Amino acid sequence: MREDIKNIYQADKQMYDNIMNFMYDETDYNRKYYVYEWHTKTGKIFYIGKGTGKRYTHILKEIEMYEKNPKKYKGKNYKILKDIYGIDCSIVMDELTECEALIMENYYIIKCLTEHQPLLNQIIPYISDDIEAYWHDVHYSGNMLEYFK
Repeated sequence: MREDIKNIYQADKQMYDNIMNFMYDETDYNRKYYVYEWHTKTGKIFYIGKGTGKRYTHILKEIEMYEKNPKKYKGKNYKILKDIYGIDCSIVMDELTECEALIMENYYIIKCLTEHQPLLNQIIPYISDDIEAYWHDVHYSGNMLEYFK
């Protein structure tokens, strides 16, 4: 495991083990994973994920599916942000093992949520009731744009 990621993992090992439900594999040397973020062109992060290949493009595919069929609500909020603010994607870290990518994906999600930065991820790690309520408000309140100004 990369030393910088190992330090993050060791600092809160129990939380990461609970979230990921496994111990990291020190023998995994397949470094094909990355962590990415989608953000508005005004700099507000709205999605953090991990993947390989072109996984990051799923946001654009969900927008396209919503445009073709508005009953496919999953892409609705992404389209709203795209139309109002413009959106873009950045690779935050790359050349990671799957375990490193899982750790860092959770690290960045938790960092955003504890700083009360809005995220539209469908699933988030449980941190606290306050953070859960905040995420729920951003995601379901109907006032999503207030968080992305």
